[in-house]
Amino acid sequence: MKKCIYTGATGLTVLISMLMGCSNTVKNLVVASTEPETSIFNPEGTLEFFKEINPGSSAADPASFAMLGSNKFLFYANDGTNGVELWASDGTAAGTALVKDIFTGPSSSYPAGYTILQGVSPATAVFNATSATSDSSLWKTDGTTSGTVQIKNIRTGATDGLMNFFSTANGKVLFQANDGSTGAEPWVTDGTLAGTTQLADINSGALDSTPFGHRSIGNNEYMFLGNTGSPAIRQVFKTDGVTVSDVRSDFTKSCTILGVPAFGSLGSGKKVFAQCDDANGNELWITDGTYVGTQLLKDINPGTSGSTPQGFQALPDGRVIFFAITPSTGSELWVTDGTESGTTLLKDILPGTGSGGGNGFTDLKDGRFIFHAADATGNYEPWITDGTLAGTRKVKEINPGTAASSAGGGFALLKPGVVVFWANDGVHGNEPWISDGTEQGTKLLLDTIAGASTAVWNTGSPPFVFSSTKIFFNGCEGTVASNPPHCKELYSINVKY
Repeated sequence: MKKCIYTGATGLTVLISMLMGCSNTVKNLVVASTEPETSIFNPEGTLEFFKEINPGSSAADPASFAMLGSNKFLFYANDGTNGVELWASDGTAAGTALVKDIFTGPSSSYPAGYTILQGVSPATAVFNATSATSDSSLWKTDGTTSGTVQIKNIRTGATDGLMNFFSTANGKVLFQANDGSTGAEPWVTDGTLAGTTQLADINSGALDSTPFGHRSIGNNEYMFLGNTGSPAIRQVFKTDGVTVSDVRSDFTKSCTILGVPAFGSLGSGKKVFAQCDDANGNELWITDGTYVGTQLLKDINPGTSGSTPQGFQALPDGRVIFFAITPSTGSELWVTDGTESGTTLLKDILPGTGSGGGNGFTDLKDGRFIFHAADATGNYEPWITDGTLAGTRKVKEINPGTAASSAGGGFALLKPGVVVFWANDGVHGNEPWISDGTEQGTKLLLDTIAGASTAVWNTGSPPFVFSSTKIFFNGCEGTVASNPPHCKELYSINVKY
């Protein structure tokens, strides 16, 4: 049964929609809208129970959404027969199907880490999966059963998994894997067995180097962080996808480097990153890809405690924003132009020693970044920044008072300048919201479960995936929270944007 959501609806539009076959239940009726037709919040009127993947009372729990080309997306789900396996959709119910039962029978392969092989046609992604004969193996898929094949069984008898996938511009994917003898080390694949190899045993023997944070430095070279020794100490490396070389590997202090991306790209081509040394603790460093050009940029928190910089994102003007900690401000928003004097506190979102610092940025692809942060009200709400003090502000107090509106899962980019995310306004429960970065353009998309009950069942990243006319997510519908029908299944919202 089609359900209708009316925005700015008049009695005539409601009548017309009913004549088109909508149910008599009018959800999210918002009257007297004065927004122009170009508004981002312009639903066509339907919440669709898109596909019942797991019939009956059990949950399909679709998650781990990823685009495969421009007309198809991947995800995993449980149909009640084959376990948690790889599914694909072309945006139609008929074109939404199990791709392959990788771990045959009711057991689950838990596919994860879908990463596109650039320049390959048809669009192809590599990923990690488990099967009856391999616990940590590399697969690829073009979204078809015949095109979904194991590339290499890297390790049998353990579930270390493959992770930290990074797609390069020359048709390869860098990743971390453990073959059981050399620990978690850097690997590369071009989607073929012959082209899937370990690049180096950085932390020799069974010790792990745990490479992560790959970032392009031009000329098909990629910088990353990796461990040496025991206890593990982070060092800086680079690779061309054939060999690995040191950038700087004489650090002697062990500490935790937080967050991905690990590097921020300056307009000069240099990278900033977090690194530890004995004199300064975990602080902001800069590198040009050479040993002599890898130096401490600024001791933001003087002494050995460190400021723990993280969340680096490049601004269009060549600067980089990030979060850092000082005793007087807590974790707050900083910006750097690659010089010591040009590395400054951008905004103390929560004035004083408390931390307003967010949990990572989402690039709106229009020069702005959206993130969650807490100000003096104490609750986490959406904030936005363009790297200037005037352009750094709270987007909207979605949940007034001290309760946070953030429901997890972060922000999913619908189009440049517009995101969809889960939020709780204290009235409707956790529901899908949409924002263009302005207060007036930040709105409840629809109340899928009426009232304060929640519709959020899986906030994994990304929590939404999009076609040209639909927003897809793992959701529920109904009027009560207890045992709502068709829960944890694939839903869609028809939208104009």
